[in-house]
Amino acid sequence: MIEEIDVRKAAVAMAAARRARGISRTSLAASAGIGLQSIRNYETGRNLPGLANLNRICLALGMSIDEYTGFRARRREYEASNMVHMLPVLSDNTVRNELYP
Repeated sequence: MIEEIDVRKAAVAMAAARRARGISRTSLAASAGIGLQSIRNYETGRNLPGLANLNRICLALGMSIDEYTGFRARRREYEASNMVHMLPVLSDNTVRNELYP
């Protein structure tokens, strides 16, 4: 399953992470080795960073790429929804006994 990055959510996540750490855009740009205008564009959702810049930003903010993109949360939701479908199978004693004798 291929997912697209929600540009707006990624922008909000980046800005929120930066603010939570008390880092200015200027400091983030300097730490990540990226231009200030690029940081502004990423935080406003005008552009998405390429993989190299995304990695630099995440390292400077101390966050994972999954946190930035929101994939980790969606993966957990996906896994949880799939576990719900397994519950009827696991509640059947016959199946349970065959799986766990």
